[in-house]
Amino acid sequence: MPRLRIGLDSGIGQVTPEKESRSSRGQAFLGATPHAEFLYDCVSKSVEEDLPHETDFLQRYGALRREVDSFLDMSERMIDLLIHFLHQNDGRISRRVPEKEFSVLTEQEVSQIETFYRKTFRN
Repeated sequence: MPRLRIGLDSGIGQVTPEKESRSSRGQAFLGATPHAEFLYDCVSKSVEEDLPHETDFLQRYGALRREVDSFLDMSERMIDLLIHFLHQNDGRISRRVPEKEFSVLTEQEVSQIETFYRKTFRN
């Protein structure tokens, strides 16, 4: 592939092709149409599919968080961790979680949290 030779006009600080010809003009511009089309497809998919799903998830997450916070006195970090465990385990709190990280939770509270999760994320 031939290379484009360029020169620098130090008087005006402009870069110009040394020898103007059809081939050098053609080499001066990148044919980026496929790249632009790919980028458009990616942005379009993000706006049309990913953002609505993310927005829906964040709204549900916030609703669940407020619900749990309304009856439990826990730090935000612990509520986030609890929701993370629920999300990983399909809405159930595994047996080891109440024994370790959330030993202060009663069986009734665990059941209530799981019910809130199902109502919030299954709809």
